Amino acid sequence: SGLTLENLVSMDPELIIYVTSDRNKKLDANAVELMKANEVLENVPAIKNQKIMTISYDELMDYGPAVIDSLEKINDFI
Repeated sequence: SGLTLENLVSMDPELIIYVTSDRNKKLDANAVELMKANEVLENVPAIKNQKIMTISYDELMDYGPAVIDSLEKINDFI
């Protein structure tokens, strides 16, 4: 239950979308760099190919016309 390094490795993702939030501001500041530096994750395609996108929770969970902008950002990243 919950995402662990082992789970992430077994998922073998081609890309990672990291969602930031005000609640986790201190953790979010270094999270992507910590993932990139973690030896356990070095062979995960998303890490190896630097396919990690960061988007804020507010931006991702917005509603109305702004959601189209968020989806376009994600589409452009993919």
